[in-house]
Amino acid sequence: ERIEKYCLGFGHELSEIFIEVESGKNTRNRPEFQKAILAMGDCDGLIVMKIDRLARNTKETLQFIDDEIIAKNKNLIVIDLEVNVATPNGRMVLTMLSSVAEMELGIIKERTNNGRIKAMENGVKFGAAKFGESVQSKTRVENNDELKIIELIKRHRRAGKGYAAIATVLNKKGYPTKQGKQWHATTVKNILDRLYPKSA
Repeated sequence: ERIEKYCLGFGHELSEIFIEVESGKNTRNRPEFQKAILAMGDCDGLIVMKIDRLARNTKETLQFIDDEIIAKNKNLIVIDLEVNVATPNGRMVLTMLSSVAEMELGIIKERTNNGRIKAMENGVKFGAAKFGESVQSKTRVENNDELKIIELIKRHRRAGKGYAAIATVLNKKGYPTKQGKQWHATTVKNILDRLYPKSA
């Protein structure tokens, strides 16, 4: 909305809007950003809200400005700065602010990492939930229903049953897999391999 109002107020023709939810941490692997770069071929330039919507890496930000803006005689408008990147003063401001954005990203990463370490020390598990676990408030906790199935699998395995036979038992009892599907020999084997990586 602010970009639309800016264009209306300064008489710019807004050709296309690209909305991206990914972080501006780099200029690669961002489909919408790449589409915006291609769209500049038929336009006079690019408008962004903040400099960190380009990248939070100073080197990549300046490289983008050199390769896609200055070299191709395009304009780059950063609404919250109102600077002209083609001038030495504008380039200096962008360099300083992109450095700040990069520093802020580093601080966020450090805080996140410290928080994860502290949580892990307190027994909190992160990542995708495996069979026997559930995710609550972005952390992994034990899933008692699935743990009972795991105990059943272990008991049948100790009794000498093969993977396929165990899968048949689980299916007959109506127990679902993590994805709510039928059990197969490979599904049972994967769980046992995770529990007993050397002996399964």
